[in-house]
Amino acid sequence: MKRTLLLILIINILHLGFGQQKVIDSLKRVSLTNNSPKVLYLIAEEYIYQGAVDSAETYCIKAESIKPDNKLIVGYKVNAMLLYYKGELDSCVAFLNKVIPEHVERLTNRELISLYMIEGKCYSSLGNHSKAIECFNLAGKVALKTNDTNLLASTIGAEALELHYKGDFLQSVEKNKKALDLFHKTDNKYRIALCCNNMGISMQKLKRHEKAIDYFHQAIDVYKLYNDNVNEIKSLNNIGISLNAMGKQDSALLMYHEIIKKAQKHKFKEGLLLQYMNISDIYAENNNSDSLYKYTKLAEKLAVELNFTAELSIIKMGIAQYYLNKGNYDTGIRYLEESLKLNKQSGELHNRVTIYRILSEAYRAKNDYKKALLYHTEYAYLNDSLLNKSITKQIIEIETKYETEKKEQQLKLKKQENEAQRIQLKQQRIIIAVVIIFLFSIVTIFILAMRQRSQKHKQKLLELKIQTHDKTKHELFSTLHTALGGKFAATILKLENKLGNSEETQNIKELYRAIQTASHILALPDFVKSTIEDEINVLVANYKTNKLEIETSMHSKTAWKNIPPFVQQNIFRIVQELFSNTMKYAKADYIEMQLVQHNDYISLTYEDNGVGYNPQEIRKGKGYQYEIEQRIALLNGSYTDDSKLEQGAILTFKFPIGNE
Repeated sequence: MKRTLLLILIINILHLGFGQQKVIDSLKRVSLTNNSPKVLYLIAEEYIYQGAVDSAETYCIKAESIKPDNKLIVGYKVNAMLLYYKGELDSCVAFLNKVIPEHVERLTNRELISLYMIEGKCYSSLGNHSKAIECFNLAGKVALKTNDTNLLASTIGAEALELHYKGDFLQSVEKNKKALDLFHKTDNKYRIALCCNNMGISMQKLKRHEKAIDYFHQAIDVYKLYNDNVNEIKSLNNIGISLNAMGKQDSALLMYHEIIKKAQKHKFKEGLLLQYMNISDIYAENNNSDSLYKYTKLAEKLAVELNFTAELSIIKMGIAQYYLNKGNYDTGIRYLEESLKLNKQSGELHNRVTIYRILSEAYRAKNDYKKALLYHTEYAYLNDSLLNKSITKQIIEIETKYETEKKEQQLKLKKQENEAQRIQLKQQRIIIAVVIIFLFSIVTIFILAMRQRSQKHKQKLLELKIQTHDKTKHELFSTLHTALGGKFAATILKLENKLGNSEETQNIKELYRAIQTASHILALPDFVKSTIEDEINVLVANYKTNKLEIETSMHSKTAWKNIPPFVQQNIFRIVQELFSNTMKYAKADYIEMQLVQHNDYISLTYEDNGVGYNPQEIRKGKGYQYEIEQRIALLNGSYTDDSKLEQGAILTFKFPIGNE
């Protein structure tokens, strides 16, 4: 324990004086004499901070090979960090959701905070800001127990940043103020600067630009103390943005030119590119074509050098606008098409709307109405789509906020009413409650007993009904196969002898194959001899055509043969029915199905890219899903239907294992 504390102290001293590479070199020397998993995990952690993910992974593997059965807590932290920096965000969240509950008693407060913070970062990168806020809030509650003001302030600052990403700018400012007060108590100047800069950005969103500029200046004062030129330039850029938003374009231009000198001096190319683009925007607003062209060309050259696809798309759009304003439509359109190509690589939709609109206008100016209509259609469709998403999001947020406030108000009023009556009715309520509980218990026991008896009876009837249904299908298969199989084969042979490989012969063959396929679908497989995996593969082979692609993924924790035949049979019939429904109604050309055996249940996921439907419009117990619902009930299973009109079918099923 003493050696570990001494090692951590040495690492912190080396960080302050020499940087990460010196720390790594020192730890490697230690590992030559003390090849413990803890030292190897610490080396891996330092490599992660350096961005050397492959080297970090190598040292994690070495550490785990020494102590694979009883992994150290530091190992959990480093492995979570490794998954995060590798971009395996879902895996990282799943890993932490397993590790934290299992080892919460072994974790120190600081270790628990680290894991919650990593989980919050994962959710943030996945775009689930509400879940990220929840993780940072949990980290904050644990930080309160440590009496470490800086640690608590860091969790609050992370929560504030997520609120900003979520669009709750006012709440973000309030949280940042709390973090700022705490950092002031510990005189943590660098963190104070980060808080001020974040508050300034939120103030910009709230259109309170004078206050935003004040916060940016506070951040800049600290960055100058630390010679942090990059962050100083970023804060100066934010001031320029606020000045421009306030209508002070001349002041903004002076600021951007001052930043260009600083960025050139410190070789900060990203900052230089940003200033060229900012200046171009101002000249575009003022219709100063020559200056616009000059700075967009400078920006284009730098964006190509930096390989910034999204920025290059915007820049080329600006150059195109210059040529269009000059009446040079061919060159302008060429730049717009290049911009569109780059935009599709970056995936930014809002700028794509603008590109489609300008392309439509350009082709209309050239009297090419066909292409003008084409791009206008693309513009209108994408613009409506983005607008609908935005409106839907706003409506949901407003409804959620309204419902929350309504519930809080109702709870408050109810609490006041209950408090007024509590003393007067206390004894009476206790007596009534005892009587009600007694009677309710008797009635409940009786109802549960009757319901259980009724449920068993219904289950038996349902099982008998489905068995009869399957038996009927199987008998129909036998009839088709016995009565028609031989006759069709003989007829085909005669036709081939008489007419050769004629069109009539081919038609009869196609009909024979269709009957064979239908016969196989109606047949009831013997799941004592085969497995659901084998039968689904045969089913896919029957349905798969040049016009229908089917992808399946089937994974079993033990072996499919260990699953009761009764369960396999009914899940197979559900899959069969889903394929049939897609073929009949969906007009799909792609199906994806996943079947996975877990510890105590089987999950089935089914998707197609057909016309879809609204699950709310399908009545329970009616229509083409009736047989599926019956089999789900028979297996005591459950399902969710996330299908949407015009977006295909998405169904997820869950079946407990062991229902005979």
